[in-house]
Amino acid sequence: MPGTLPVVLDGAHNDGSAEALAVAIRAEVGQRVRLIIGMMRDKDARAVVRALAPIASAVYVTRPDSPRAADPAAIARLFHRVPARVFDDLASALGAARADARIGETLCVTGSLALVGQARDLLGLPVAARLWD
Repeated sequence: MPGTLPVVLDGAHNDGSAEALAVAIRAEVGQRVRLIIGMMRDKDARAVVRALAPIASAVYVTRPDSPRAADPAAIARLFHRVPARVFDDLASALGAARADARIGETLCVTGSLALVGQARDLLGLPVAARLWD
């Protein structure tokens, strides 16, 4: 759709999945992305940030809609070389990332499967009837 920013949705929430996401972003997108991230507090945010910070041009930290959600401010403090802003909810973070993005940039929502599900709803994406055969 003309004028629409590409959005990558990936539930990376541990070091291995975050590293795989970083590899895929480098290979498929070829440039840094505007990273929208929210995690659960029982996950290793430091390891996820370590893998994803190098592929981020800017970071928008929020919380999944869950009582298990990690404090977004604590996650934001882990990003040392990338500007990180904190948002109370995904809609605000996504809106800010869209407003800040330039033509040709890509957004990436990650850090939690719950957050990715919320993003699908906000973006109006249909739920797949079958995920595999």
